[in-house]
Amino acid sequence: MRSLYTPFENNSFENNGWDFNLEHYEAWKNGQTGFPIIDAAARCLQATGGWLALNFRVRAIYASFLTNLIGMDWRYGALHFMRHLIDGDCPIDHYQWAQQAGVTHCLNKAWIRIYNPEQEAIDRCDPQGQFVHRWVPELAHLKPEQLGCPPAVKGYPAPILDYPVARARRAALIDDQRFEIIHAPNIVPLISRLPDDVTPFGSDLFPSDITWAQQPIQDLFPAALDLDSLDKQQAMQLRTWFVAHGSWLENSQRQQFAKKQNRKQRKTVHTPKIDNGQLSLLDCLLD
Repeated sequence: MRSLYTPFENNSFENNGWDFNLEHYEAWKNGQTGFPIIDAAARCLQATGGWLALNFRVRAIYASFLTNLIGMDWRYGALHFMRHLIDGDCPIDHYQWAQQAGVTHCLNKAWIRIYNPEQEAIDRCDPQGQFVHRWVPELAHLKPEQLGCPPAVKGYPAPILDYPVARARRAALIDDQRFEIIHAPNIVPLISRLPDDVTPFGSDLFPSDITWAQQPIQDLFPAALDLDSLDKQQAMQLRTWFVAHGSWLENSQRQQFAKKQNRKQRKTVHTPKIDNGQLSLLDCLLD
């Protein structure tokens, strides 16, 4: 697992721009961050494996919190997901993690997915408070409008970070990291190559048999594109692969319509879906 572009991998930024805070990592994994939507997601993931219980938007907010607000390397989050998600899929989930962290992006549309984990997240994802009340019972007595920034409650931790400060810090850092990529006329030198060492990331945290990674890797992957042999014209063509296309990107009316539809959906009260038996079957297997 690695980032698409070398500025996110080299040493031009201390620790490649990431911080490693074990206490914050453990709080994020175990639902003790002091942000109810994040803690509910953490506990739900470990209890259910996420299948039918943890939707995409909440997963995205949970992921973004680790990489963009705590400031940890996205691969620690991807590793945790793969150890718990029933529906985990490396090619999809790892790319989504990199995307949420902002280390892979289109050259003409550099989105930053830093979600507000406070009341805005509750209003969008859990307006009735049912999800948080179920997984964070310490706050079950609070009204939905209190769940974004809850008052001090015995047994529930205070927030581990200041959201506006953490957001501003990450936004400034990622702008600096992206500058070279976005403005480079030739991005070939900035694209990460296939590594010689394929030892799994995080194997030092979770010891396992990695003898297979010590073997020659030529047969593990199909032949990669020889980036260093591309001429100027081919490099220009390659650059188009990393540019977002579509008239909707420039169509302001279409964007306004999409925003309106999103607002309508948020106001709609959704009836909880009945368990189709998947989780019940899992419970039987675990018993």
